[in-house]
Amino acid sequence: IKLQSSFVTSEVAMNIKIQTAGTVTIKITDISNKVVSKETMDVKSGDNILKVYTSALPSSAYRIGLYDSAGNLLGITDFNKI
Repeated sequence: IKLQSSFVTSEVAMNIKIQTAGTVTIKITDISNKVVSKETMDVKSGDNILKVYTSALPSSAYRIGLYDSAGNLLGITDFNKI
């Protein structure tokens, strides 16, 4: 997962490289490791630009994780909502 910026306001834009097309789940967790946002998206093989809206989240530090359809973690990174 490569974020456009680690400081976000209303949305997180990210570039995700996937080897095989399929469905992924994006989970955003807060600093207490509680899931605050969960979204499922279809991706194609290769580069994918995905956006997750964060305007409902309070200002804080968050972790965003990408999971495959079997629930395996594919990538994880942190960002700050300002």
